[in-house]
Amino acid sequence: MALDEVCGRDVDEGRTPFVTLLRGEKFYFCSEDCQACFELHEGVVREGGADNGGRGGRQGFLKTTIGRLLK
Repeated sequence: MALDEVCGRDVDEGRTPFVTLLRGEKFYFCSEDCQACFELHEGVVREGGADNGGRGGRQGFLKTTIGRLLK
């Protein structure tokens, strides 16, 4: 089990689709929102082949998530 860096929940590395690869290290998350918060804090940019575990190409995702979190 891995620890979600945002909320502190245990995450099963083999089952979660929310994985970010940053500087050669994998980070696992319980939800898309936790992953987005982490990536925003760490300055991860998904567009243009960012180092994010192969989940790039979802333009506007971070902007949409930030808007939800700030409400």
